[in-house]
Amino acid sequence: MAVDYSQKGGAGKTTLAIHLAVAAEGDGKQSAIVDLDPQASAANWGDSRKEETPVIVSAQPSWLDKVLAAAKSAGAVLAIIDTAPYSESASLAAARAADFIIVPCRPAVLDLHAISHSIDSIKLAGRPASVMLNTVPPGVAWLLMLPPLSPLMACLFVQSTLDKGQLFYMR
Repeated sequence: MAVDYSQKGGAGKTTLAIHLAVAAEGDGKQSAIVDLDPQASAANWGDSRKEETPVIVSAQPSWLDKVLAAAKSAGAVLAIIDTAPYSESASLAAARAADFIIVPCRPAVLDLHAISHSIDSIKLAGRPASVMLNTVPPGVAWLLMLPPLSPLMACLFVQSTLDKGQLFYMR
């Protein structure tokens, strides 16, 4: 189970959740998205599609354990929890339920500073985590000094190519 986690809005959490779930389904792995965001963008996306997978459940944080148990009993091998921005207690509950946490972040000064709040909460959850830079412009190399995600990283180097960003973690 993975959670996309960021206290900042507009980081790409919902888009990431959708793409991961669709990729898993394309690889033959049943997946589910648990949409904890009151905006319900993932659920709205699911409602607009003809395909029935991935399954998307819009839920309140208090229902998280029951929804995850139902997804597992229905055969989901991957559940992605899409969290809401500025919802610290709900996001922390999601982080504690996760096996792995992904923190999407745009390569902009304000976004990079904002992830420090997310990192502090992730440390409380005690789960492995990774920062994923989102919307990296093509042909740009980034060297970012980020606060360590115990003990994940002290430095993250991203080399963007014409069509994708590649992440390199250095300790």
